[in-house]
Amino acid sequence: LLVSVNRGLVCEVGQDGCAGTHAEVGGNPSGLACDSQGRIWIAQGGLAHGSRSLRIVRPGIQCIEDGQIRDATQATLNAPNDLCFGPDGRLWFTDPRGPAMTGTSQPGQIYALDTANGALQCMADDLHFPNGLAFGPDGEALYIAETFTRRILRFAFTGGALGPAEVFAALPMGHPDGLAFDRDGHLHVAATSADAVIVIGPDGTVTETLELEAGTMPTNLCFG
Repeated sequence: LLVSVNRGLVCEVGQDGCAGTHAEVGGNPSGLACDSQGRIWIAQGGLAHGSRSLRIVRPGIQCIEDGQIRDATQATLNAPNDLCFGPDGRLWFTDPRGPAMTGTSQPGQIYALDTANGALQCMADDLHFPNGLAFGPDGEALYIAETFTRRILRFAFTGGALGPAEVFAALPMGHPDGLAFDRDGHLHVAATSADAVIVIGPDGTVTETLELEAGTMPTNLCFG
């Protein structure tokens, strides 16, 4: 499953490369995650960037369950970008503001949503376009792509709370977007404007650069 941002769709792509529409969620969906019950959770950016879909929605988190689409948040959010489930069972997502790569940075947030009761908690603030996010393999830290500064931030995660932000890595090129850990604990980063996926080892050093065609602009990734 993947989102089509400017069409307001969730699409499904088979291993043969054939694509089809799974659901029309409207707005500008930016990321998705599936839970153990088969529900699909959408980071919905709303109409911040314009959409071809006729379905008008507000920025927030959507849930697709049994073919039905519902809003899972009532709070006023800017443009949720990416999301993942944490070791505490909550749905964590980034909510950036302002431009991602140039101009003047505006403070963005990280939130955690209890999908059982809808409780929403701001976990970190004043980040420079927080984007992709992933918990480390041991669940003891949250990693955030801070796109505007071209950095990967690491937050220790203990007792359901985040510690202070630490710089885990700085990209040698491009701006970081989506993140995914492999089975060996290496962090794969969609490096957007570098037309590459950059692989970072557990010590924060770049171990490999997977170059793509010019103009590819990778924004997210996952392991199948």
